[in-house]
Amino acid sequence: MRTQLITFAASLAGATAAFAGGHSGGLDGATVVITNTFQGAQTEGNETDVAAFGLNNNRFATVGDDVEFPDFITLYTVDLSGDSISFTWGDSDMANQLSGPTPDGNHDRNYFIFDLPEGVAITDVTFDATTSDMIDGSADPTAAVLGPNRIVTDFSSGVIRGAGFNPSFKVTVGAAE
Repeated sequence: MRTQLITFAASLAGATAAFAGGHSGGLDGATVVITNTFQGAQTEGNETDVAAFGLNNNRFATVGDDVEFPDFITLYTVDLSGDSISFTWGDSDMANQLSGPTPDGNHDRNYFIFDLPEGVAITDVTFDATTSDMIDGSADPTAAVLGPNRIVTDFSSGVIRGAGFNPSFKVTVGAAE
């Protein structure tokens, strides 16, 4: 029995050490829902779920090798991996109409909620300038962790969207505190 307890304690210590450096699986295999909102003059400054505009929003997927959200709300493709979220601007009529600088006061936000294993949490999310393709003169988009399993990305004032707008965000997953 004593040997089993020592073996269990050693295994637990190893698992704890692995989490300290980040969850090895990251977001892979997690179920995720994405919700897009818009805030601007058209919504009188209120943040509004774009489903109110008849767009196919609030979609579910599982993080894996395939693109999780192709042609999301007719604006972009959203691809997730174990440690990143990447957007690729589309070529739809709506995307072409909305291309250009984001006006002051406007926010195009994407909320992600992940079904993560117990004891695992998202600990950080940041815009990744090294893997992103941005349009010259564009401001950087932002992102924030809203909870242990929630992220928001924000394309706001000064972000230039259109062909070549392909931002990526680095996501860190680790032990929940």
